[in-house]
Amino acid sequence: MNKYFDQFEAKRIFDTAAVSPSKAIDLARNYLEQYPKDYRTNYLLADLLLMINKKNIEIVKKLVMLAHSSCELDLKDKKDRLDMNTACFAKLKIKLDILNEDWEQALKDLNFFFAMMKKNDYTINNSSDNNAFQYVKYRMGLPQERDNYYQNQLYNYSYEDMLRHVRERHVGKKDEASKGFIHEYVDIDLLFKTITSRIEGSKKYYIGLTDEVCYFKCEGLGKEKGQICNYIEVHTIFGTNKIITAYPIFAIGELEYTDLSYIQNDIVKPEIKNVKRLSRIARFNQKYNIKDDDNKWTLYS
Repeated sequence: MNKYFDQFEAKRIFDTAAVSPSKAIDLARNYLEQYPKDYRTNYLLADLLLMINKKNIEIVKKLVMLAHSSCELDLKDKKDRLDMNTACFAKLKIKLDILNEDWEQALKDLNFFFAMMKKNDYTINNSSDNNAFQYVKYRMGLPQERDNYYQNQLYNYSYEDMLRHVRERHVGKKDEASKGFIHEYVDIDLLFKTITSRIEGSKKYYIGLTDEVCYFKCEGLGKEKGQICNYIEVHTIFGTNKIITAYPIFAIGELEYTDLSYIQNDIVKPEIKNVKRLSRIARFNQKYNIKDDDNKWTLYS
């Protein structure tokens, strides 16, 4: 038996985190009483605590430092390689910098993290990580080239541009799309007008470095990889209620959501095509293959 971690129990905790952060937190706390040096689970617990409540800063600081010291790694002395501990430590430290509004330190830590990723031949494909750079520079008042959607929204937010972005990226897409797509017959204007009016009281989750996410339930609004979606995941600019993007999602586990069922019939209105129906006599004739003089079955128009 490994005295530092239990591989199977740790995996169960990580799997649980994907569907029920609160339950995973309880499991991780109990697990860490027996395996306090399992730094990966310490980092997971720290990340989950921030995810559900950004006010858990002090306890997360302790967890991060405990995890970091437990495997005896120092960021300054490990610039030549990137391992799981270093990456987790760096990203959680950036989160704490941002929550403490220590923008200069956040920029330093972001520069270090990206430099280390590049040095170890890791490609930054995560838009959340890239957006964090832009967000921190924005909060510091540093000049930036506003050459992308996110930067433009940071400096000059436009609700109309957000709707245009969602329509272009997430409406009427095929099942093979990386994100879920909203059906074309959904009333996008009413959907987002309703979400905007309800977002203030909705539960927000801190995901990524500068992403805040909340969920809304509206049955049948889209699809994700062939599955019918009854929820929409809404991303806002950090620390605000300004929507940056949104797309349908198939399942949200036990995460909290705001129910829009009271207005669902006004939002989701599938097109009902004028389908011709067979008359009773025609159905009888069709069943027994009896056709009229024109070799057709009689139809109601």
